[in-house]
Amino acid sequence: MNKKVFSEIEDVKFITQVPSERITTLRLGAAVDLLEPQSLPGLIKALSVYASENVPVRVLGAGSNVVLPDQPLKFPLLHLGRAFAMSVPCEQPANEMPQADIEHLPNSDKFTFTAFSGVALMSLSRKLCAAGYAGLEFASGIPASIGGAIRMNAGAHNRAFGDVIESVLVASATTGLNWVAAKDLKFAYRSSALTKDQVAVACHLSVQKGEISQIQEKRREYLNYRSRTQPLTLASAGSVFKNPPNYSAGELLEKVGLKGYQEGGVMFSEMHANWLVKVDDSAQASHAEILVEVAKRRVKDSFDVTLETEIQFW
Repeated sequence: MNKKVFSEIEDVKFITQVPSERITTLRLGAAVDLLEPQSLPGLIKALSVYASENVPVRVLGAGSNVVLPDQPLKFPLLHLGRAFAMSVPCEQPANEMPQADIEHLPNSDKFTFTAFSGVALMSLSRKLCAAGYAGLEFASGIPASIGGAIRMNAGAHNRAFGDVIESVLVASATTGLNWVAAKDLKFAYRSSALTKDQVAVACHLSVQKGEISQIQEKRREYLNYRSRTQPLTLASAGSVFKNPPNYSAGELLEKVGLKGYQEGGVMFSEMHANWLVKVDDSAQASHAEILVEVAKRRVKDSFDVTLETEIQFW
């Protein structure tokens, strides 16, 4: 890979040796290089370079379900940063970069807008709930970016992000920028039809006006549930495994004795067995990988259930 080619892309910042502690919530792995497009043309140029260099496109959002490897990656990660961290009214031309974030939400029965991929999902949920718009209360405690929430169809409390999406602006080196209807992205449990070389740039969202006191109460209820049941004070990457059909991954892990089980500086949480937490500075990504393999083997041997990871090992 020719690193110089990436450092010379027009309208793209090339940032070297960013510590994993700054960009992932589990805070494991070696430092990485980042590519931060500053415009839509810059993003397309970056994707074209990935393609020409035959390098995989790995998009880093909030880093809340990613484990970086202990050995440095040989290619930069794509990161849609501050330039893509805005929401705008849908009246703005669809394929233009936002110039300023929405400051005052309208007072209407229905609100449809465009959220770009660098927006924090929790912040957007809080803003909408405060204005009396229902639909994203379930996302109050999900530490994802909009882009990551689109790709993995982030969800909680029997709701998912795909439920409120109308369409997604998708970028790729071969087709450029295109709006794709939500139905064509085949949103399912923690998944979408986005391919590895496609990047979710923005989405059209639609939310309904509701009773603000009820909306805020539901939001508080969800946040309180998280604080009671999840180890939010420790470095973690959220749920390790998807829930298999008719099972709770956390309950399966607890039944096979993995609650509090530790390898090196990483442990299955004593509060929630389906969460990996960093408990010591000696922690390495390889410790997390070992724990995942132990869990898969024990659950398969005991229940003949194959666990599928929700977190991504890069």
